[in-house]
Amino acid sequence: VEADATEALRLSEELGQEEATCQAYSLLVWSSALQGRADDCRRYAERGLRIARLNGLSFRASLIRRYLAMLDLGAGRYEQAIVALQEMQRSSSDHHPVVALWAVPDLVEAVVRGRSDREVLREPLERYEDWVRRGGSAYGLTALSYAKGLIAEGPEAVEYFEAALEHGKHVDGSFTHSRVRLAYGELLRRSRRRGDARVQLRAALEGFELLGAAAWANRVRSELRAVVDDAEVDLLA
Repeated sequence: VEADATEALRLSEELGQEEATCQAYSLLVWSSALQGRADDCRRYAERGLRIARLNGLSFRASLIRRYLAMLDLGAGRYEQAIVALQEMQRSSSDHHPVVALWAVPDLVEAVVRGRSDREVLREPLERYEDWVRRGGSAYGLTALSYAKGLIAEGPEAVEYFEAALEHGKHVDGSFTHSRVRLAYGELLRRSRRRGDARVQLRAALEGFELLGAAAWANRVRSELRAVVDDAEVDLLA
């Protein structure tokens, strides 16, 4: 993605195509966010947002802000991610409504992982579910099931994650698949289903490594180590 975006940036700047330039910057923000390259991510974001503001490109600006929040989410800076993602849910000319909807599962993850007040999720998640049910896209159904699995507990959470994996068979997106498998693997480990947890976590790790998503891959490695530690504790008990 990064090589293509860099070439697209070069060509669009040469041709003076502002929207295409902003699009290229948004892709570079996304790529560097996944890889945890904070300085590059913020530098690309600053340039992209400047172009977006000058040309009224609210959709591109909203995408860039979402990707900046993903940088924080991947690094475990949940409070910062929550602030940014909540701000996107407010009606404003600075926030594109479609991107705000796309960002709802990200907000759910930030709130759940950050152990924040889940009441803030009620209205955005209701809006998102209504939107997904009306559209019926495989990606939307995958993300919705993932978000609800994060909130649920026990067998109900298992059902949501299994549904997310089923819907995800029809989605071309290894990052989404890997996020589902990571969360599912975490749940299975907490339920002491270590063998099943390893299957999900190893699949998540493969997906994140393929994308170069270093921070996310490190989180999976921590969970895999925890699976081994849990097994050793049981042997000593």
